[in-house]
Amino acid sequence: MKPRNYSFLVQAGIRQLRKLNKDCEREFKVSTWPRWRYDLDRGTLTFLRGDAPKVRASIQVIGSTSSETNTWLWAWANPSLPKKVTEAAAILRKFGEKEKLAQLVEPSIPSDEYLGWEMAGLAAKLTGAKGAYRCQSDLGLLYLTYTSIGFVPELLKDTKEKKGAKDAERFSL
Repeated sequence: MKPRNYSFLVQAGIRQLRKLNKDCEREFKVSTWPRWRYDLDRGTLTFLRGDAPKVRASIQVIGSTSSETNTWLWAWANPSLPKKVTEAAAILRKFGEKEKLAQLVEPSIPSDEYLGWEMAGLAAKLTGAKGAYRCQSDLGLLYLTYTSIGFVPELLKDTKEKKGAKDAERFSL
């Protein structure tokens, strides 16, 4: 893929991600919940008020930026992440291999304040994600995409209907 075409693809991903995130904000008020918690083993990001879960998303980790080294580390290259949450990042890697795009194939690359959102936008475009979120820590930023998102009571209701009430209890925090 020519650099110009890649740039157009990234910009299209960012535009799409802005719309997806605006839709998530309008419907789920993502920015209004005072707390969030991710569970990488379960592959979820939960937005809470106090200890009460309000909105839950199934997630994929795309990558992280280090505030110390100003580098991006792809989720597929991070051995501390469960494989279950790195599948979307692996799709980008395969795309990068096919199109000979070093920035998608190198485990770590120099980062700036925009790269994480660019990669999350590209991931959303190529994987059909529902939106994205950036989690901050003392070490840097973790960029996630949502494969699904919904209000917790609705999720529990859907789970109860599909699997029975006993299984739904395991779903709650």
